[in-house]
Amino acid sequence: MQFRTEITLPASAYPIAHAGKVVLLGSCFAQNMGQLLQDYKFNAVINPSGIVYNPESVAQTLQLLADNARFTQNDLHYYNEQWLSFAHHGSFSHANAGQCLHNINAALEQGSAALLQAQYLIITLGTAFVYRLKSNGQTVANCHKLPDAFFTRTRLTVPDVVAALQPVLSRLLQTNPQLRVILTVSPVRHWKDGAINNQLSKATLLVAAHELAQLFQGRADYFPAYELVMDDLRDYRFYQPDMLHPAPMAIEYIWQKFSDVYFSAETRDLMHKIEKITKACRHTPFNPHAHTARQFALQQTTAIKQLLQQHAGLNFEEELQYLQTIYHL
Repeated sequence: MQFRTEITLPASAYPIAHAGKVVLLGSCFAQNMGQLLQDYKFNAVINPSGIVYNPESVAQTLQLLADNARFTQNDLHYYNEQWLSFAHHGSFSHANAGQCLHNINAALEQGSAALLQAQYLIITLGTAFVYRLKSNGQTVANCHKLPDAFFTRTRLTVPDVVAALQPVLSRLLQTNPQLRVILTVSPVRHWKDGAINNQLSKATLLVAAHELAQLFQGRADYFPAYELVMDDLRDYRFYQPDMLHPAPMAIEYIWQKFSDVYFSAETRDLMHKIEKITKACRHTPFNPHAHTARQFALQQTTAIKQLLQQHAGLNFEEELQYLQTIYHL
């Protein structure tokens, strides 16, 4: 007897390798997947403008990266004793304008360089609802807790979503011949929109993502993160206590499915070796001066050096620093 409608996915003909760069944009689900990529030592850049939820803001971020843009103080706004950018998440806001600009421009510089050489661009769309400033019509990536009176709220249509993303994706794919795009829809439920509006929003994004995948057939894929939660797991035990965000178990399940599709057997084997080292380096010794503890640390250091000889692009600086500091190697 089968008690689930499990989704089986074919392996991609274009696997993601540690040697390639990956750029992730979009909702907090993109943040989760990006963090897992980084944990397994992939060269991943996550949300250079911070978390963005709607397609127009994703397109705006991609345009900024493609233009290698830089912000000046004229691009900032001052509210509630903070300098902020309506093109960025609140994590970039700062009481000092210079520090705000530094954070924004450093992230843009890193993101532009990564996108120019990226093997994969992963886009996770969160909502079809957008907020626009009444003063100039600009779509904002974040409202920064300004009063509702500053904005108008609109739900994008499928043509709106496609029109926002198609030109910049076309440009990026022409500029970077090796680039491939993975489109996903976030399984996070936007309950503040209401049950019906959340479903209408997700449906809009699903149709638009498939239209974009068809428009760039051969260079773009759709990965069913939304469907894996809604139609495969399909149970509230796979949600966090707020009943809106996927629980760690659900994220791990989606990650396993993603791994099966986009990682080769050789890459998964390397990931297993990396995981053993990173887990070992999270171990807190009872007595770091003991002979057995130092032997343990030397074994991990040797394992890291062996992996670096075989895969020069991996970054174990954090682990090596930890081993040297804790065990006084």
